[in-house]
Amino acid sequence: MFKKFLLPSFLVRDAVMGKKRSKLFLFAALTILFSVNAVHAQVAGISASVTGQNSFCPGSSASLSASFSGCTGSASFVWKRNGVTMPGFTTSTVSVSDPGSYTVTVTCGIKSTTSAAFNLSRLTLKANVQNACPGSTGNINLRVIDGKAPFTYLWNNGKTTQDVDGLLSGNYSVSVTDANGCVATTIATVKNTPVDVSAGQLAEICSGGSAQLQASGADLYFWSPSTGLSADNVSNPVASPASTTLYTLTGFIASGELVTNGDFNKGNTGFLSDYGNVTSLASAAGYTSGTGLYPEGKYAVITNRTDSSATKYHPAFAGSGHNKGNAAGRNDDRYLAINGSTTLDQAVWRQSVEVVPGNTYSFSCWITSLLSSNPSKLRFLINGVEQGPQIVAPTSLFTWKQFYAEWNSGTATTADIAIINDNLVA
Repeated sequence: MFKKFLLPSFLVRDAVMGKKRSKLFLFAALTILFSVNAVHAQVAGISASVTGQNSFCPGSSASLSASFSGCTGSASFVWKRNGVTMPGFTTSTVSVSDPGSYTVTVTCGIKSTTSAAFNLSRLTLKANVQNACPGSTGNINLRVIDGKAPFTYLWNNGKTTQDVDGLLSGNYSVSVTDANGCVATTIATVKNTPVDVSAGQLAEICSGGSAQLQASGADLYFWSPSTGLSADNVSNPVASPASTTLYTLTGFIASGELVTNGDFNKGNTGFLSDYGNVTSLASAAGYTSGTGLYPEGKYAVITNRTDSSATKYHPAFAGSGHNKGNAAGRNDDRYLAINGSTTLDQAVWRQSVEVVPGNTYSFSCWITSLLSSNPSKLRFLINGVEQGPQIVAPTSLFTWKQFYAEWNSGTATTADIAIINDNLVA
């Protein structure tokens, strides 16, 4: 029974993905054209095929028709999109307006059934916005997916190139025309971020004394050197240098965030996990399998004030949100509470974000222990490659520790971010 008090447990909060030194990317998307790929199928003497338009312009729909042979009686039709039955689509001809993998199942009589599948693709515009620090300008990288080349471009600032740069803050719209004569538009917003980072007042102390530094104006702080500091990655470390020391502060400003629901304030959404989600509290009787965060391999998004503490989800756990949500005026501070799995290489949190090739990004999150005797050991991966050293959660309860790493996208257009727990002790 007491063995269960030694479960690897931790919190993950405030996952932030951003361009180094405040240059982050946002994207907008607009769909424009469709194309249809038909596939012919034949089973037990019955054959079916689908025909339709190859492409159409925005605001239109595509008409898809299923034809069949080998059936002497009446036939019935069931259409599916991405494996999900489409209610009301039970005729041989249907009108659709969404992309995906479509399947039509044709049934003749009781046992004679066949299916034909095809993919319906859609031309898509994605505007990747690179914001800038003061003294610099932003740019927009426009991706055109599918469609028929060549394409022509017209931006509201008069530019006729696919990508535009040298942009001040504001809204930028682009009109794209393809070889079929279809026209699509999308709008992207550039938000060049003002920066006003301060390292605070110059502090003078006597030999053997200490002073608290106070930085402001940034989202992430890093002090150098770390010698004599209580922490080098907080805004207000206590400095106790043995001799006169000049500390340099580097601040990072987030002008946008690529990670969805990084503070978990939207609940259990926007991310994936190899762990099982629970919403019910632990049994009042203690360790009851299937209740709360028991057994191992479970997670819950906890609201600091509403749920009071992780103890309600596991009798041996104790913790609170990184933003001290139990303080007056804070009702929405949420965090991800996890009872570590005993299975190797299980992702406790995973999310994919779109990035622009050839740029440097930063990833940061905070962790703490819910059980001081068995802290978590975490690895952080981007596209399967470890980022930075393994980080061990603090053994002191209610103490948060930051992980920070920088990553260059290289040729990648997507960053698959994963957090793995290496502590498998149960």
